[in-house]
This record gives sequence, C-alpha cells and structure tokens, in this order.
Amino acid sequence: DINNKSASKYLIQKAENYLNNPLIMSPDAGASYMSAQFGGGHMKKVRGEYVKGNTAYREIKTLQMEGKEDINGKDVLLVDDIIGSGGTMIRAINVLKKAGARKIGIAATHGFFLNNSLQTLKELSDVIITTTSIKSEVSSIDAFDILLK
Repeated sequence: DINNKSASKYLIQKAENYLNNPLIMSPDAGASYMSAQFGGGHMKKVRGEYVKGNTAYREIKTLQMEGKEDINGKDVLLVDDIIGSGGTMIRAINVLKKAGARKIGIAATHGFFLNNSLQTLKELSDVIITTTSIKSEVSSIDAFDILLK
C-alpha cells in the first residue's frame, strides 16, 4: 500500500514546477493529513443521504473553505488520496475560482477518474498530477519509487 503522506511530498514537489508557491489544501477533511504536513488547510464537505441506484453515492450538499484563507490571486494545489468520480474536486475547484485563485492544480495518490471526469478536471484546472498506482495520462510520479522509500 502506498503511504499517502509520503506520496503527497512527491506530488507537491512535482506541482511546484507548474504553480508559483502554491497554497496546499485538501478538498475535504478526509485528506487533511496530506495538506496539514505542509501547513495547508482543508475544505468542509457536507454530504446528503445516499441516492438510490446501482451504486452507493451520497450527493455533496455543500463544500466550503474552512477558516479565512485569502485565496485571491494565489496558486492553489488540491491534494487528495483518491479521485474517484471527481465530484469533490470539481466542486472544490469552483469554490477556489469564486474565491479568486490564480491557478489551480490537482494532485492525488490514486486517480480513478470515473465517468470521464479526467476530461472535466483538465478543462477546469491548470495541472493534474497522480502516481502510477493507476495509470493514466496524468500519472507522473512512480508509485514503485514511493514504496521503496
């Protein structure tokens, strides 16, 4: 199993090639340990009830920034352990854009990118970086290297 805390160091280092002194944040409290080690915060996500259907899914009711972080004119890197359908990331990007973020990057240990979410995320963000734990066109951090360290 890849240690997400270790992976975040490599993801952030790579993202710094594309973003200027980025503010590190997580899109929800579940991945806050990944951003907290770099002085970053996280957003607060409130989910609704499970939606009936073929898959277990809970709609995101609200997603907002915790605290009074000034985002206006800054580059922001959203760090997460897993991007599944991309719903949380898409909401987080929209919150950051409304707050005036200059550039927005996404970094995740595992990128599933279900339901064509990678295309949507590429249109909304400036850079996307994941490890090779799940290969995609944005996988650029070798998961094997992280396991060896």
